Amino acid sequence: DKAVVFAKAYVKSADSNSRSGKTSSMKYDAYNALCLAYTAQKNYDAAIEACDTAIKDSPKGWLAYNSRGSLNLKTGNLTEANNDYRMALENAPEKGDIKTILEHNMNLAQNQ
Repeated sequence: DKAVVFAKAYVKSADSNSRSGKTSSMKYDAYNALCLAYTAQKNYDAAIEACDTAIKDSPKGWLAYNSRGSLNLKTGNLTEANNDYRMALENAPEKGDIKTILEHNMNLAQNQ
């Protein structure tokens, strides 16, 4: 519950900053955090809305696709989960283990 409260405050702050012409990366992060918090609460309708807002704001951002993929996996929407993980993989940076983790997530969606 605290995570949702903090994420909503972050969204409010990000929204006010974006109206002032500042970068939208804060808004993207805020809505992605809200998506994760709502998913943890099992408030899936609100979670998908938050994920969609993050993706709409930054369509090349891999993290929100991964978050929405995990939400879709959790709710049994396996095709959508796989599509989201694929989009995350396409947009993920080459550094570190990110692509390995996303490939693992895709395998989870494909094998359920």
